[in-house]
Order: sequence, then structure tokens, then C-alpha cells
Amino acid sequence: MKLQRLLPAILLAYSAISAAAQDFVYLFPSKEIAETGEDLFFKAYLMDKQTMALSGNSQTLYLEIRSETDSLVWSEKYPLVDGRGNGHIYIGEDWPQGEYFLECYAKSSFTSDTTEALRPRRIRVVDRVNQMETITQAAIANDTLLRRTSQHRLSLFPEGGDLIDGVTSVVAFKATYGNGYPEEVSGVVLEDGKEIAGIYCIHDGMGRFTVTPSKGKTYQVVLEDGRICPFPEIRSGGMSLRLVRNNDAGIDIQITASDNEPHDFSILAKLHGIPCSGAEGTVRGRQTVRLPKELFSSQGIVELTLADGEGRPVAERLVYVNPEQKLNVAATTDKERYKLRDTGKVRVQVTDAEGNPVRAELAVSIFDKAYLYQPGHENILSHAYLSEQIRGDIFNPTYYFDEKNADRLQALDLLLMTQGWRRYVWDNEQ
Repeated sequence: MKLQRLLPAILLAYSAISAAAQDFVYLFPSKEIAETGEDLFFKAYLMDKQTMALSGNSQTLYLEIRSETDSLVWSEKYPLVDGRGNGHIYIGEDWPQGEYFLECYAKSSFTSDTTEALRPRRIRVVDRVNQMETITQAAIANDTLLRRTSQHRLSLFPEGGDLIDGVTSVVAFKATYGNGYPEEVSGVVLEDGKEIAGIYCIHDGMGRFTVTPSKGKTYQVVLEDGRICPFPEIRSGGMSLRLVRNNDAGIDIQITASDNEPHDFSILAKLHGIPCSGAEGTVRGRQTVRLPKELFSSQGIVELTLADGEGRPVAERLVYVNPEQKLNVAATTDKERYKLRDTGKVRVQVTDAEGNPVRAELAVSIFDKAYLYQPGHENILSHAYLSEQIRGDIFNPTYYFDEKNADRLQALDLLLMTQGWRRYVWDNEQ
């Protein structure tokens, strides 16, 4: 008999009130490749991390620019008015060519967690933009060298946090080399020396496989190049959380207990740190719980937390919902081609997911595409809804929001299973 019910709305409301707010800064430079001796203009937005609205919590923007060697080359303060700021940076004639990191922050964007990254924006400084072809070729040659000489890593991430004896689990993996660059790998999973699964990368060094671990047996991943990677520890018992389905109907979650005894559980779902849905019940063996999609008001990362009967969190999983809920911005020009220093008009139209016109505040920069620096490129959508939500640098974050990439949602789920992986450890665990 299915025993589950939605958590009382009053409990969710109380939890929402106690959630702590935090701001973040999004920096929009006029271009991403700058030449020495020129001004680089920018706009900055201070935004609330939960509501994604402009924040008036701070009145000063602090901007620092550091070189590849971590030398400070620029430091300045700029006024913020109702969450908006703008200004320019002078790129000095004596700045060495290379990558630079623009770090922006405000008083309200700091937290007590000193390990939180400032999400620097990357730009490239050159003497002349036509030198980029030579720089790109040198970067490719350097990358080839790194692949041969750098430390290579393969990390395994059991869904929900742990592998449990006798419980079928999905294990995501991420392969990197050098300073966190994705690496394509393939290989096999062995159980007591026998192959039970093959592994291959789906996107940017990430992939997944399924395993039913048995405590007492030996597991390892063997890659094609001969590298051997050990498995995570297998727990003797407990409850696991597994995502079954994420579609327009809702989020389906499978709760599995390692025995056939009844176990009380609860699930809490938080969107942008605000509780918005949940369920509680009793599981005997296995049970599927559905959280209706209408309970999630906007797009973003949902944090699903499974707790036992004593309210202790035991498993957690990140899921992305409502990727279609976004504004569509279309820009058209009055001419197909323009002459040097010609004038022109650009018409910008903003609509919602249903095609209805929407009033919007826009920052627009028009420049030659030669000044687009792809390694440092990020837009406000990827920054606000992904880069600011999980730890660490994300390789090519805009990929997951470009609808031309047919596998973007599958790749995004892998990113959340690996880079967004969480695990709970209690003091009394053996």
C-alpha cells in the first residue's frame, strides 16, 4: 500500500521564512577581447540569489582585475543604484598579453563561507586582435602537451550520495586533466575481475553507468589506457534516492530501502534555496514519489533531500526544472551588410515562452565577432541559473542553455550529478 502525502504547506512556508538570502553580481563587458591602450566598458547587475530580481542591498560595486599570475592590475569602486552599475576599465599599454580575471563583488554578495568562488569573468588582452590566430594555435599546442603530461583524474559519484549493499544505483563519473579540463575516456566496470558494465563519455568527460553493488565483492573501473580507479565505499544498509523521471507531469523519485522493513521518510524540494514542495510517507522495499511540476514556479536547480524517520538527511540530488520558462530575445538589423563606420538600426523584441510581448531591461553590446573570446564567454542565463548555484568552475556553461544542442538537458543532468554531487556523513556511521 502506498503511504505518502505532501508535506503541509505551513511547514514549507515556515522553512521559506528562515531561508537566508544572498546576492550575486553579473558583469557584462562590452566585448571579451580587449586591445592594450583602450577602454573596456561594462554593465553590472546585483541580483538576489533566490528571486533573481535586482537587489538594492548594496550601493557600491568593487571590481578587481588579476592576471594569469594572480597579479592585481586594476582595482576600482563603482556606484550601484537599485542593483545596477556601469563604468569602464582602462587596459594599460604595459599590460602583458594573456588572460585576465574580472572579480566583482558587493557587500551583500559576501557570505561567511570563505571558500565560495567570486565567479570571475575571463577576458583576453592582446596588442591587436589579429594576433588571436597565433595565440589560439599556441593554446592548442599547449593543450596537446598538457594532455600528455598532466595529472588525469576520474571521479565517481553515486546518485544520492552513497552505494548501498544490494540496491541498484546509478553512478555518474567525470574525467579531467590539467586544471580541470574535461577528458574523453572509455573503459569497463569489473566485479571480482568480471566485466559487468561498459563506460563511455556522453558530454565533456562525463557519463554514467548502473550497478547493483554487493558488500564483500571487489569493484573497480579499468580505463582503456590501463588506469585503474577504485570504487566508493559500499554501505551495508540504508535508504537511497534515485531520479526516475523529470518531465511536464512532475519529478518522479524512487525511494529504496535495503531491507523489507517499514521505514518512515520525508522529501523536501527547494528551488533557489526556498522550499516549494515535499512529501512524507513510509517505504517498504521500494516506492515512487511524484512531486507535481506545478509546484515549481520557475526554472532552476531543485535540491531534493531525503530524510529518515528522525529527520536526518540521508541522500540528496540536484535536478533542473522548467528549462523552457525563459524570455526569448530576438534582434534584427535594418541592413544585411554595413560599410565601415556606417550607421544602422537594431530592433529588439522580447517575448515569453508563449510568444507574448514582455517589457524588459536590456544591456546590448555590438562589436565585431573577432572580439568574442569563447573560453571566457558566459551569459546572464548561464551565470544566474547555473554558475552561481553550484561550486567550482563550469566548463562552457552556456552549452547547457543553447537549444541547438540536442543533448543539453541530458548533459546538464550529468553536470548536476557530478559537480553538484552531495553526500551526508554522520558521526555514528561505521
